[in-house]
Amino acid sequence: LLLRPGCVGIPIPVLVTGSVGFAGSFTANALLSRHLRVLLHGVGIEGAVSPYYAVVASHYPEELPDWPLGNKRFHYIFHQVRFPLHALPEIMNLDTAAWEFIGAYTPSIPGLATLQPLALRAMIHYVTWNRMIEQSASWRYRIEDADVGFICAQAGLLLDRCYLEVDDTNIEALRAAPPQRHRDENHAEGGHQQHQHEKKKRKRRSGESSNRGQQRNQDSQHEQQQKQQQ
Repeated sequence: LLLRPGCVGIPIPVLVTGSVGFAGSFTANALLSRHLRVLLHGVGIEGAVSPYYAVVASHYPEELPDWPLGNKRFHYIFHQVRFPLHALPEIMNLDTAAWEFIGAYTPSIPGLATLQPLALRAMIHYVTWNRMIEQSASWRYRIEDADVGFICAQAGLLLDRCYLEVDDTNIEALRAAPPQRHRDENHAEGGHQQHQHEKKKRKRRSGESSNRGQQRNQDSQHEQQQKQQQ
């Protein structure tokens, strides 16, 4: 799902994925509370959070019908893992449709969708799905140690939002007003250009700071040489 060299289109900045039970709703809410336009089980202008987007498919369980993945691809994939004893109960609560989807994309374990006992099936999903994501992930981290600001900053999003003081009371209001749809290509292009512009500004400020430091070192060396000559 990464946008490879030679592919066309503007990549969506962030995909956060992992096995089912990876605490995706927590991460989606944390990003949303910072006014980052991401969706759980759908694709916002700035990203998506879903365990099912780890694979390319024609349809996905729980996907928001107005915000589908379609042919969109991502600039960065963040692999979120969770302590297995916390993840397994959620995996074991999956419905038949979700297990059929997972089984179809786990060819290494024939019959996984109906394997018994259920606890064994859940453990196999946890291991195989996370192992699959490792192959294409940009970063991997434990949700228990997660810093949402890290995800935001590594993806090149605006730093003033990455470390925004969070007001959890506005989560529902933000979720009720989803981001503009991707078929507005001019808006998507503008967002992409804004990300690039912010990156260039940060790089330029870093370069200016480095140049000032080098100039101070040169001035100091020159003064020392003059003292030695005197």
